Amino acid sequence: MNENTEKSSPESNISPEEVSKKLDYIIKRLDTLEKLILKNPEYEGLAAPLRLTRMSLGLYEEPLRIATEMRTTEQSPDKPRAAHVKIQANIILNAEEVKVGEDFTLVVEMVNTGSASAQLVRIQNLIPEGFKVVKEPKGYRVENNDLSMKRKLLGSCRSMEVRLLLKPSTKGEFTLKTKIIYLDEVGDYQSYEPKPITIIVKELGISGWIRGPV
Repeated sequence: MNENTEKSSPESNISPEEVSKKLDYIIKRLDTLEKLILKNPEYEGLAAPLRLTRMSLGLYEEPLRIATEMRTTEQSPDKPRAAHVKIQANIILNAEEVKVGEDFTLVVEMVNTGSASAQLVRIQNLIPEGFKVVKEPKGYRVENNDLSMKRKLLGSCRSMEVRLLLKPSTKGEFTLKTKIIYLDEVGDYQSYEPKPITIIVKELGISGWIRGPV
C-alpha cells in the first residue's frame, strides 16, 4: 500500500451544525477555565490571554459556519444546479368591455427571460365560468377552466402568445386570476401568476349597451 496515498479528512464533511456545536463547546470550556483561573491568584496572569482567545473564537464562529455551509453545498452531489428559468406573462383583452353573446379574443403573452428552456404545462383558471370557448388555440387542449399547453417548449429569451376566442353567456364583472405552470430544465414544477384582469360583460339593447340591475 502506498503510504503517501491521500486520505480524506473526516472534518472535510463536517456539517455547519457540528461546527457551531464544537465552537460553542470550546467557548464554554474556556469560560469555565477562566473562572477557575480567577479563583487562583497564582494563575491570574493567564486570565487576559484566555479571555482574548475566547472572544476571538466568538468573533469567528459565524463566518466559519457560513464558509462550511457553502463548502457543503458545493460538494453535494444530490442534484445538479438548475440554470435560471423565469417565465413572465400578460393577459390582454381586445376590448375593455364585451357584449353578452358576442365573440372576443383573449391573448396570453409569455416570455422566458431565463437562461434555459421551460416546458409549459398548463394555464390554470384561464376561462371564466359562463364563458364558451368558440375556438381552441391550435396544438393545445381546453380542460374545464384550464388550458393544457402539452409541455410546449419555450426557449431562453423567447416569447410566444396564445389566443382564445371566447363568448360570454351572462353579464357581470369577471376577475381573471390565472397561473402558468411549467417545468424547469431539471424537471421541477414552477409557476407564475400574471396580473389579474377584469372582464366587463354588458347586455346589448336596441339603443346600445344597457346595464342590468345590480
